Amino acid sequence: MHRSNTSQLYHIRTPGRWKTYELVQRDYWWPGMSVFVKNYVDGCAICQATKNNTHPIRPPNQPIITPTKPWSLITSDFITDLPEINGFNSINVVVDKFSKAIIITPCRKDITAEETATLFLNNVWKRFGLLDRIISDRGPQFASLVTIPKEEYLIYEIWPGDSNA
Repeated sequence: MHRSNTSQLYHIRTPGRWKTYELVQRDYWWPGMSVFVKNYVDGCAICQATKNNTHPIRPPNQPIITPTKPWSLITSDFITDLPEINGFNSINVVVDKFSKAIIITPCRKDITAEETATLFLNNVWKRFGLLDRIISDRGPQFASLVTIPKEEYLIYEIWPGDSNA
């Protein structure tokens, strides 16, 4: 029996490199058999088609639109687990994407969306007016509570952002 026929016979019954090698080894042996079985299983079209993808393909990130004026597009994120000072253990960092200006506000790690909206009102909106878009990775609950309702004034768009934190 030829080597490739032997590997094919045992591989069809039980897929996988090590199991195929074990089954072939029970009845046959030849020099370089381990490498041959590995190459055979690696090149098996059925295995390639049914193999679990351990590195799923991620959709590409969408680039952030370049703003045309200051304080029209901002990003917001929290830096948490800092040493506690004056009752605060976190900071909220707001960055204007046009001028790269930042506003850093002390807060607590367990801040709610309502309290975050108050931080925005007191530290961003009162100073720079209404914004066009906010990019944050805090989730839809944050977006719904921080934004102004559609029936009032203006619609804010809060886009989910990738965070490396």
